[in-house]
Amino acid sequence: MAEDIAKAIAAMTGARPEKNTSEGCWVVGEDRVAWLYGHCYDSAPPEEYNPKWKNRDIEFLPIDVGFSDWKININKPPPPKDGRPPLNYEATVRRVSKLVSQATTVINSGDAGREGQLLVDELLNERGFDAWGPNTLRLWCSSLSKNDLIAALKVMKPNKEYYNVFLEARSRQIADWLYGLNLSRLYTALARQQGYDVNIRDGRVMTPILGMVVRRDLERANFKPVKFFGSVGHFKHENGEFKAKWQPPKGAAYLDAEGRVLDQNVIKELIAKTSGKSGTITSFQKTRKKTSQPLPFSLATLQILCSSRFHMSADETLGVAIKLYDEYKIASYPRTSSQYLNNALAEDIVPAAMKAVSSCSAFKSLASGVNLKIRSPAWNDSKVTDHHGLIPLGALTEEIYNKLPPDVKQVYDVIVQRFICQFYPPAEADQTVLTVLCEGETFVGRGSVPVSPGWRKVTGSADDDDEDNKEPEDIFPPMKNGDPVESIGAEQTSGETKKPPEFTDGTLIKACMTPYLHEPDPILRKKLKDGGYVIGTEATRAAIILKLLGMSGSDKNMKQTDKNPMLTRIGKSKIVSTEFGRSLIASYPEEEYSLGMTALWEAGLGAIGQGQVKPQIFLDRLMGTIRERIKDAPNIKLNLRGLHVIQPLPGNGEECPNCHKGKLVTREFIPKGKRTPERYLTCSLASKDGECHYVKFQEKEKPKPKPIAGDGQQCPKCHKGHLITREISKPGPNKGKKFLGCSEKECDFTKWPDPPPLPGTGDACPKCHKGKVVTRERKPKAGEKTSTDRRFQCCSIRECDYVKSQNSSPKKR
Repeated sequence: MAEDIAKAIAAMTGARPEKNTSEGCWVVGEDRVAWLYGHCYDSAPPEEYNPKWKNRDIEFLPIDVGFSDWKININKPPPPKDGRPPLNYEATVRRVSKLVSQATTVINSGDAGREGQLLVDELLNERGFDAWGPNTLRLWCSSLSKNDLIAALKVMKPNKEYYNVFLEARSRQIADWLYGLNLSRLYTALARQQGYDVNIRDGRVMTPILGMVVRRDLERANFKPVKFFGSVGHFKHENGEFKAKWQPPKGAAYLDAEGRVLDQNVIKELIAKTSGKSGTITSFQKTRKKTSQPLPFSLATLQILCSSRFHMSADETLGVAIKLYDEYKIASYPRTSSQYLNNALAEDIVPAAMKAVSSCSAFKSLASGVNLKIRSPAWNDSKVTDHHGLIPLGALTEEIYNKLPPDVKQVYDVIVQRFICQFYPPAEADQTVLTVLCEGETFVGRGSVPVSPGWRKVTGSADDDDEDNKEPEDIFPPMKNGDPVESIGAEQTSGETKKPPEFTDGTLIKACMTPYLHEPDPILRKKLKDGGYVIGTEATRAAIILKLLGMSGSDKNMKQTDKNPMLTRIGKSKIVSTEFGRSLIASYPEEEYSLGMTALWEAGLGAIGQGQVKPQIFLDRLMGTIRERIKDAPNIKLNLRGLHVIQPLPGNGEECPNCHKGKLVTREFIPKGKRTPERYLTCSLASKDGECHYVKFQEKEKPKPKPIAGDGQQCPKCHKGHLITREISKPGPNKGKKFLGCSEKECDFTKWPDPPPLPGTGDACPKCHKGKVVTRERKPKAGEKTSTDRRFQCCSIRECDYVKSQNSSPKKR
């Protein structure tokens, strides 16, 4: 974005834009255009406001921070999972601060929306610059088209005129923090008081999404199919035969609440009543219908299509879209909520993009049929929000396209196809609707015959946007109102209601876009629909779904990190609630997961943006709700199920030997490269920035060797312990050999097992005639093979020097 603004300034001033990486900006004459990496600041932890808020117990709730007391710190994100170094926000803030201190005029060029307003204003405020003073302007432009940017640069307004937008964004930031922190701590503390060792996450967007999935799963579990019946009549006109579907009269006694016929005898009587009888065409309409081009993608609609067509998760689709924009630079900004295009794009961005697309062999034939003068419904400046719809850019080349990975290429293909569709004419079809009246019964026939494919040449029949409204391709003979017809028979049809399908990433995001369809309360449903409210944003939905699934990481490094996820996947794409997720929603008060809550929140935030409500009044109302939940805590019974149980290690529950304040608790972690978790003890006060960092890993027990002769006998030396079998593990010639040792650590008695006896072992010593002949084994000589038999015989009495080697005469020893 900084580069586009720099080039637009260059076009206006004639100066040459140059990138200065050391200063972190583009230099255009006397102007400097600096870039940021999202929010450079993050919310301060609660203990910065009050040390007691470091404690997570209920008696320290609520955490209440006023609008004017809000604190933020420079963001310090963890390193990315793919091995890249973390973003250095401190360095970015220093560079921008230095540029701002040298400037006479500062221009906030953040994205055209409340979050873009906030991320620049908060930096200016924190670095001591007056974000709403006379020397601060605002560049507000939702398009990166050079012409749009130049037009916006010419009409910049004082940044103070967007002060209410900043207030709305900051209020949203504080409210989400207060709500999530207070409610998460409340329910986690309640769970632990009631014997559950679990961390519960609660959020304004997360919990209603979980509620939607749980409600769908319960509908499926309690679903009972209903069989219903209908009829299709066959009629003969002088110009030909046709079929029409029977329409039951409204309010008939045989219809159920949904307007279905459940008794097939009704259909049998209908067929007997109308067969062979005369009827009349009471209505016949044939019209030429034009179907407009499908709109370009927003991120949400792209995620919906990729989920349906390619079984990609929302996060996978977002990751690919970011790569196309950030790494390959061949597609526009991905996190857009708009499907519309600015008219100014047609003057510079679109011609360059179409030229690049046309030069690519994969799209050459489709692009050859475009007409850049065609204006589809997508061209509407008033409907472009923070950013325009997703389109390809002019940087595309054959070489870049051929190097795209398969998953990236399939997503890019559909983006390009939607773009090309905008420059094809509408699809046309002749649609026919007729009505037959026969023996007082009404039959309706519908049909559609394609006339001109228009944009369908680009997408074929696979365009998901148009599938739901597709008419049957029935052809009717020429007719007019009042024409007589004859019933030449009818057929009975039947069907059965189907349970609603499980959610997928795509259908869940679609539900977030139309939450009124899933809100059971009629008053809140109307409020959601009339206000056009949605759940979450393009930037947050994929991450929230991952949190509910208990997943973290990126791309191929994605892994399960939460032992108690609230959602889970079935196969590649289906999403269902876990037993824990269902029990959590069953334990919550209904308003906790109500979709209508979003309508009330967004209405309040919108009022702040319009200057109708003060931020602190909004936050006070929110804190009132939070206080009511905390006050009602003694009445909340959490009946949680499906939790992952960690078997406690010895010492679990004892006092921490390090800080003597906390208790030892058993935790788990999965070692790198392994799947089996390992347990360890840590202090209950341990956390990322906790008071105590005590950790004790479980001692792995070595497998006991198989006992040898003498194992278990009393030690002949200390007479306290007993003999146990040990095994040499140190590398060397004796590795793996067993011997006997005393169980008492203070006793050094060891005894090697006797070697296999040689012939004559046990006989009387031929020399002293007192002892017995025993078999012994000598030490190996240097370089001698370990397989060499080193046994020899001697007398059991040490004073006797009788020795006999194998295959040799007795020798003195």
